[in-house]
Amino acid sequence: MTSEWEELEKLSKDELIIELVRQRWLYKDLRLQLRYMSEEEGQYAGAPGQIPSKEWQKKIADYVFPNVKDGGYEDLMTWGVDEAVGEALFDEYFKEHFDENGKRRRT
Repeated sequence: MTSEWEELEKLSKDELIIELVRQRWLYKDLRLQLRYMSEEEGQYAGAPGQIPSKEWQKKIADYVFPNVKDGGYEDLMTWGVDEAVGEALFDEYFKEHFDENGKRRRT
């Protein structure tokens, strides 16, 4: 069984940055959820996502989507990406990697 350290050392610098940003976003989201729950302010909608540069949007999509089964743009929201950006990224990624029948294209 490999340790978390051994798993992380296999990642590229870009992948590590993506993972770090996700963990920061999840922590921020958790803190906001706890605050809303303790103050009983109603339903919590989630921490706002960020709008990464076009270069990082592609890197994030290429990192996240190949590892997701039956996913959608919502998957990017858990990585700290703004909802509208996530939706556009998913559409671009789907068009690039899948045919009109939803079958993955061979690369």
